[in-house]
Amino acid sequence: MTLNKTEQALINSLQSLQNGIEQLRLHNDQLRAKILHNHVAIKLIADHIGLNTQSLNAAVDKLILDTTTRVDLENLFNDDK
Repeated sequence: MTLNKTEQALINSLQSLQNGIEQLRLHNDQLRAKILHNHVAIKLIADHIGLNTQSLNAAVDKLILDTTTRVDLENLFNDDK
């Protein structure tokens, strides 16, 4: 079967479109992988910030407790005078 120029041009165009679609699929897969990687990185950073926040909150609570205890002791000794 012999194809005329128009038919051959259409076949070439379709093959070109198929190649373009395959390239887009590969690029899409790469972008999805990058998004997943970034999502995991953001989650790890958020967890790290959460742990640091918990540590900071614990330190503030201890500071408040130490300060309150010191003030209470100073008041106790000042009341004796």
